[in-house]
Amino acid sequence: MKGPATLAVLLLFAAPASAQTAGGPAVLRHLAYDVRSSSTLRKDERQSGLSYVNVATHQVVGTPSGGNFDSAQHSERNAGRLDIEIVAATRDGGLVADVTLTGTTTSLGKTRISIMSDGRLGYDPSLELPPELRYVLPFLGRGVIAGHAVGDSWKIPLEGRNVRGEDAFRILSDAGNDRVNVELVTTMHTSGTRLLDESS
Repeated sequence: MKGPATLAVLLLFAAPASAQTAGGPAVLRHLAYDVRSSSTLRKDERQSGLSYVNVATHQVVGTPSGGNFDSAQHSERNAGRLDIEIVAATRDGGLVADVTLTGTTTSLGKTRISIMSDGRLGYDPSLELPPELRYVLPFLGRGVIAGHAVGDSWKIPLEGRNVRGEDAFRILSDAGNDRVNVELVTTMHTSGTRLLDESS
């Protein structure tokens, strides 16, 4: 199966704040983003042909290869608000965040996620993160952009069971006012019962 996917995320607004949530940890910083995303996933699957053994002749009848070739495509769009409450900063440059996504098609209730200095994310492995989180949160890693200049590129391997791939970062240009334009390309292959090749 193959599933190339494209994703565009538009970040429109970020508002820092500091507050104390009722019964929860102090919020060191509050970031709010308006996000829009679109993705297209195409899956190609070849089904093998059927064959059987003729009992009388002991010969294989039919073609064991070939068969039908099925293709399916799924597109999805989402728009909404992404709230990120930074509740802790670790000595090794990591962050701990409570994240909430409220979208038109995909939402996620408040979820605790750790953000490593290099942009890797730590969360419940049974949770499937919406694309908006997978592509926004790594940029909050305090060591992701720091120390890099325009033209620099680097890669971070993806981690997870039955997962191979990488996030490839590249600083495209200086946007002024301490801002830069950054490109993030993800390639991923999952094996096991859920075969998937994805590029975004």
